[in-house]
Amino acid sequence: MNILTLCGAALCICIAAVLVKHYNPAYTPAVAAAGGLILLVPILSSLQSITDTFFSFYQDNPYEEYFTILMKSAGIGILTATTADICRDSGETALAGKVELAGRVAILLFSLPMMKQLFSFVEELTKP
Repeated sequence: MNILTLCGAALCICIAAVLVKHYNPAYTPAVAAAGGLILLVPILSSLQSITDTFFSFYQDNPYEEYFTILMKSAGIGILTATTADICRDSGETALAGKVELAGRVAILLFSLPMMKQLFSFVEELTKP
């Protein structure tokens, strides 16, 4: 992924959305959403190589479970932030807030087993 190409494409999509908004405002969200999907393809392919590299570091490691939780939480965070941004761009601010809240709750649910182990470890350390 070349960041200059990505930024150039984003500017072109932005200009197209502004032009469409001038002539037919009803199609502006569709142009912005299509442009966003076009930009997501190279980003997601880069994320795949990053996650593959990280998983190769942590295979057969005693901390693999924690790393999996971390990666899933990061994915949920990225997905919910992107979805909330799309909702905000469409004028649905309340819906964006609900999406962000759902993402936070999902991350907490994923991290519950790790927090349970952490608390039991702290409990063992504090026993007299």
